[in-house]
Amino acid sequence: MSSAPFWEPPPRQPSAPLPERVEVLVIGGGITGVSLLRRLAERGLKAALVERTRLAFGASGRNAGFLLEGTAANYAQAVRALGRDRAGEVWAHTAENHTRLAEALAGRARYRRGGSRTLAASPAEEGQLEESAGLMAEDGWPVEFRERSIFNPRDGELNPAEAVGALAADCPAGSIFEETAVTDLEQLPIAADEVVLATNAFTPQLLPAVPIEPLRAQMLATAPFAGRAAVRPTYSHFGYRYWRQLPSGELLVGGWRDTAAATEVGYELETTPGIQGHLEKHLSDLGVDAPARGSEATRARGRRACRLGEWRLRGDRCDSLIISSARPIDRYISIVLVSSRCGLTRDIPFSAERSQTVTETLESVPRQWKVIETVREKFSCRQCETIAQP
Repeated sequence: MSSAPFWEPPPRQPSAPLPERVEVLVIGGGITGVSLLRRLAERGLKAALVERTRLAFGASGRNAGFLLEGTAANYAQAVRALGRDRAGEVWAHTAENHTRLAEALAGRARYRRGGSRTLAASPAEEGQLEESAGLMAEDGWPVEFRERSIFNPRDGELNPAEAVGALAADCPAGSIFEETAVTDLEQLPIAADEVVLATNAFTPQLLPAVPIEPLRAQMLATAPFAGRAAVRPTYSHFGYRYWRQLPSGELLVGGWRDTAAATEVGYELETTPGIQGHLEKHLSDLGVDAPARGSEATRARGRRACRLGEWRLRGDRCDSLIISSARPIDRYISIVLVSSRCGLTRDIPFSAERSQTVTETLESVPRQWKVIETVREKFSCRQCETIAQP
């Protein structure tokens, strides 16, 4: 079986000569980088994006296409970890993210908003979900607890690779350059006043000192079949199980990384028998046998896939409240770290005179998923050694 992505990649970008210089160079062609490029162009900044392979090659093109409010942890967990006010702010922020992305897509990428189901996999989780539903109702979130699960009518779904392609189509012609690798930040293919690394889990390959490690996530897609095994996107086992059936009949199943947390780390694209075995068993538990009947073309297209692009802090074994970080690492280079359950962070600092414009732009980029928490570190100017905290 193929380990290629289930989703077809976006159309190739037209070839164009590299510009000599831009105001902002974005490195990374996932939804974060493409969204940022789009917004920078709207603000009138001359910007370019380089991607070493194809757009949506990483996690942006290798996920199940969920659009969920909040954090990977449920609302009750978030309240205990972050406080009631902060948890509410995060949920409001992710709701805004969803709205902005929907507006930017304008009906493209097979976007639909039919709600989601968060299903309890244990009595402990059921208790937390029931508590979460009560807290959310008190805080004005229109959710309903029923049949051991939370129904959120505001959540949505889409084709994630098509979403990246749609946003890329909105960018100025000749501003996106695929198959343009950056291997050394001292030798950029395009000179720039500002550089943004939207490379997520691949960031340590350019900046080894960044204290994160890449995580792998695996999915399985069936051939189309009649009947419905999932009415809406379903999230379970504290976010470690998820499945979704497309209108065309394919069922996407993913997760179970928690069963092999020590080994599901790295940049390898191959699937592993252990995780795939769990995914196959879940299909059986759902009463689905479509994978055995699908055509070879359908199975090769994407029955099994490995996703790269998520990350965790080195040594961290809990990613239910994943930290998103935006930090300055040089006079003109900044990095944006997001998770597949996170979106762009706020208050991203830049050092040039355009800092306010670029920061405001980053704040208004449609985020893909969810913001958890911003890490804001102190740093010093190379020339004066003054310590500052953005």
